[in-house]
This record gives sequence, structure tokens and C-alpha cells, in this order.
Amino acid sequence: MSPRLYIVSRPQPAEGLATFLAHRGLAWPPAPDSSPAEQLIAFLARLATVDEGGRPEADIAVARDILERLRWTFLLEDVSAEALAALGAAPPGRTGAAAVTADAAALRDYLLGHGAGDEGERIAAALIHQMLVGEAPVLIADLVLGEMEDGSPIVRQK
Repeated sequence: MSPRLYIVSRPQPAEGLATFLAHRGLAWPPAPDSSPAEQLIAFLARLATVDEGGRPEADIAVARDILERLRWTFLLEDVSAEALAALGAAPPGRTGAAAVTADAAALRDYLLGHGAGDEGERIAAALIHQMLVGEAPVLIADLVLGEMEDGSPIVRQK
């Protein structure tokens, strides 16, 4: 078997967001080509970084806080024990798959810290990178999935 990643749950807007906006008389149209996770990132960023006068306030701590509120749960199959430990994954069950729940900040940290690590960590990083390309490409716009001389994957900054 080859290593695989299966998404179990993902961040996405719920009815409460539309209700909140309606109660406040606010309109917030998401970008038409944005994923549900990206819609949440944009909404939370706007909510957290606009001052009372409606002006944006940049704050790195706020940006990290936003990323820590977006969580994915996924199963990793046939991934090294070292990679699973670095991700804080539950031990693989009888199926051989291990469950991981991680927020966007932790996933970025993993990609940055282990995307060029040992082969098992790089394989897990490649799977996570591929997941985030489809789920929230804005989170990894500065990261690229490449290939080492031996053909194994590597994730690094552009």
C-alpha cells in the first residue's frame, strides 16, 4: 500500500455565520472561487482586524489566532511512526490508519519544520500539502511541493 490521507472533517461556514451577519445588517460576500476554509479565514480576519472606525489593523498574533481556530481531522495510512509522532497522531488502529486533528497553524508549522525532514516526514508533509492545496491554498501560497534527487517528495518555501 502507498501512503494516503483521508479527510474526515474540515472547517466550513455554518448557518450561524449568515445569522450573525443578518442580525448585524452586514453583507459579506465571499470571493466566488474561495474554498469554505478560505471563506472562514477571510471572515475571521476581517472580524478580528478591523478597528471601531472600520479601518484594518495588521497583527501577527491575531493572524496566528485565526489559523488556530481552523481544524481538520484526517486519517493517515501507511505513514512512518516518526511522522505520526511529530503530528501528535493517535497510534494506528487495526486498519493501519492513524487519526490526526490539527489546526491550520500546526499544519503550517509541520510543513515548515518537517517538509524537508526524513523521508517519512516528507511523505506525510506531501500528503498534507496536497490536502491544503484543495482545502485552503491561501494557507500554503508560500510553500511548494517538489521532488528530491531520489524521487521522494519535499515541501519547502518558494
